[in-house]
Amino acid sequence: MKARVVAMAVIGLFISAAMALAAFCPICFQAIPDGEKYCSRHKQEMVAKSISTTDEAKVVAGLDQARAQYRQQLETLKAFYEQRGNAANLKKVEAEIKDYDAARHVAFVNWEDSIPAPEAKEANADADKLLADADAMKKGTGLLGIVKSKRMGEAAGVYREILTKYPTSTAVEPAAYALGDYYSSGDDKHYARAVKFYEMCYLSNPATTRDALMRAASVCEDDLGDRENAARYYWMVAYGKTAASAIDGKKAELHLKGLQKGGFGASYKLEEKTEEAKPLPPVVPPK
Repeated sequence: MKARVVAMAVIGLFISAAMALAAFCPICFQAIPDGEKYCSRHKQEMVAKSISTTDEAKVVAGLDQARAQYRQQLETLKAFYEQRGNAANLKKVEAEIKDYDAARHVAFVNWEDSIPAPEAKEANADADKLLADADAMKKGTGLLGIVKSKRMGEAAGVYREILTKYPTSTAVEPAAYALGDYYSSGDDKHYARAVKFYEMCYLSNPATTRDALMRAASVCEDDLGDRENAARYYWMVAYGKTAASAIDGKKAELHLKGLQKGGFGASYKLEEKTEEAKPLPPVVPPK
């Protein structure tokens, strides 16, 4: 009975924390009306970003189609010269195919840019099963580097499936966090993408106790050299309205002050902490 009471109290604390966080925009911590997730400014920014990403994806899709058609035309030309025994031109087209395959083809839009903003709000058995499978893959990476790299890549693919298929499941929070780790370490280092996934983890559940924002700040500062955004993430942790630990809050505050001394993040102010009134000393009657 006692254990049940304690468990209910813990659950109540988490619910209270979530409700307290829900009264603020999770990006700037401005007060917002009930039922809203972001302040009007950041809501507009997200809508504009979504529209821009959709338009960009259409243009990039046209480029991808043109690339595929060009590659197919080279193969058609190769077959043409093979049938006619034109060795000289066959050699030329084979060289161009080789050059095309070796060329760098930039990915202008990443898959995560086209998915709706994940929101960890409901349990889903299928998503939970995928999460367990991906976590098992990640843990069983083995000792050989090549095996580890392959298994990490496989796990990342499953985490991706969670985000694309079940964007409202509670599994999206740990999945996004794991992808942040994947892109910030190992063989597949894409630091800017790592930051996006760490932020996605936090925004999917602003009451998260994972240190996603601290990791985003660290990657910005140490790996990308993006000290302005590092200051922003440190401020979010140090401001005191996330579920970050007190230790992370203190670390973030120190990092933020250091960056501000270097001229970064000057606009990010910390809330003044009011000291609790100290009790008056007891009155001692005169002897």
